[in-house]
Amino acid sequence: MDLAIFWGRFHPLLVHLPIGLLIGVGITEGMALFPRFKDWGKLSSVLLLVAFVSSLLAAWMGLSLEHAGRYAGDALNRHKWMGPTLVALTGLLWIMKKGWLGDLSKWSPVGMLMALILMTITGHRGGELTHGEGYLSQFMPGSKTMEDELIAETPQDHDSIKIFQDLIQPVFEEKCMHCHGNERTYGGLNLGSLAKAQAGGLHGSLWVRGNPEESEIIKRLSLQRTNKKYMPPSGEPLTYPQIRLLSWWIESGASAKAGIPENPPKDIMAQLENRYGIDLSEKSYIESIGEKIFPDEELIQRLAQHGFRVEALAQNNGLLAVEAPDTSWEEGFVEVLQPAASFITVLNFQKYKGSLVEIGKIQDWPHLTQLTLMGQEIEIDKLNTILKAPHLESLNLTQTKIKGDLLAVLQGSEHLKTLYVWESSLNEKQISELERQLPNVELVKGFKW
Repeated sequence: MDLAIFWGRFHPLLVHLPIGLLIGVGITEGMALFPRFKDWGKLSSVLLLVAFVSSLLAAWMGLSLEHAGRYAGDALNRHKWMGPTLVALTGLLWIMKKGWLGDLSKWSPVGMLMALILMTITGHRGGELTHGEGYLSQFMPGSKTMEDELIAETPQDHDSIKIFQDLIQPVFEEKCMHCHGNERTYGGLNLGSLAKAQAGGLHGSLWVRGNPEESEIIKRLSLQRTNKKYMPPSGEPLTYPQIRLLSWWIESGASAKAGIPENPPKDIMAQLENRYGIDLSEKSYIESIGEKIFPDEELIQRLAQHGFRVEALAQNNGLLAVEAPDTSWEEGFVEVLQPAASFITVLNFQKYKGSLVEIGKIQDWPHLTQLTLMGQEIEIDKLNTILKAPHLESLNLTQTKIKGDLLAVLQGSEHLKTLYVWESSLNEKQISELERQLPNVELVKGFKW
């Protein structure tokens, strides 16, 4: 039997006795100020003696608990020195109450006030050791927990998140590094960085890559809290979602460079979205563009002079939405638009009355994602060429006359996500076949009355 742990565990029980007695001394001393209760002051001497003896015993039990290695960190150091100071002050107050210090005894009310203040602070520090920092204010209206702050600091763009750096290391800093940081390395373990954590401690490596069940850190975190090997030994334990996230990272290879994959497990995805506010929905090509490109004003004015309606889509890049005019001209529209090809991402020919014979030439436009051919007439070979555009995601063929087998050319489109076929030349049978063979493409068929 480990006697240090045995006696130390009586500390939280016994420590409440001197606390209650000191409060009692404060009450009796206060009541003694009134003539009717002046004899109450005689009781203070007895209460102070019992408070001194019980606090001395509680302090010894607390030191036993510390030497058992159950608590560590700054909160322990503050509590450890405040406790014995309170014991000494309680003993001094008893001596002053007995009148053994002569004229100094008249300062006993001041000393009593100091003892009550010190007792409150010391008790609060002890509560933080047991329940974690911020325990009293955790559910106070408007308050934020440490976890809330960590979540608020997590990048919202999942493409830039590194699992260890952004999600796991902050948990280590909050709940583990009082004992396993750069200042203290209990058990030879330092969690101050991934490299130091990978080095392990006196008990070997913390984790086995790809095997969380055999990883020492997962074993320790999953023990009963009464087990002396349980981690952390004091304060708030890791939550199940935090342990699950760590386990998943280990299972995935425990790499410093590991980011969030396209299809994480459902419970991990739910945690990232609900707890951290990370948007894991698939981004459109426009949202994923990292380069900053901007057309000059002269180019936009030239398009406007030809009747094109031009609209900037965002302030952080120069991508444009262009709508063709409701007229036609002898000069081919591709020649007019070609200087802006690197900026056009949305192109609309709904009102255009000219020929689309040159439409196939837009297949090489690097950022074209949405094309509207509503009300036009187009040959299937031209449409086949258009669908080779590297990032075309949306094609609007509403009221469009299509000459040829649309299904055959659509099967070769790698990026198409949305297809509008409302009131097009396709019949219901052809549309049903499209739905069957293109399950990953959203077909917008309009309304039936």
